[in-house]
Amino acid sequence: GYLFTSAPSKETLIFLLKSLPLGCYFNVYGFGSTYESFYPQSVEYTQESMSTSVQCVKELDCDLGGTEIIKPLKAIYSQPYLEGHPRQVFKVIIGSSSLSYKIKIKHSHKKFYNKSV
Repeated sequence: GYLFTSAPSKETLIFLLKSLPLGCYFNVYGFGSTYESFYPQSVEYTQESMSTSVQCVKELDCDLGGTEIIKPLKAIYSQPYLEGHPRQVFKVIIGSSSLSYKIKIKHSHKKFYNKSV
């Protein structure tokens, strides 16, 4: 599916990024037939990492095809656990199930949230 090809879709992800608490660790994964992430591993949420991520969102124009979520979830949960920062995964589906992007936050242990916009 096409990920974030419309301004409202990108605005939703930017809003979510700007809503994260300082000091948490996060990453953003896009998925379809394949998956990719903004960072090789989660990074601490700072003004700088938020600004970099927002710029990445603004430049997104990708087609990862399909809606395969298992491989990115396995990749997320295979990342080293950060002591004191349990893991939450937010999956945001924008439009239909073929338009998917997900935010991974390591801030409380193994919670998974699913949201359609």
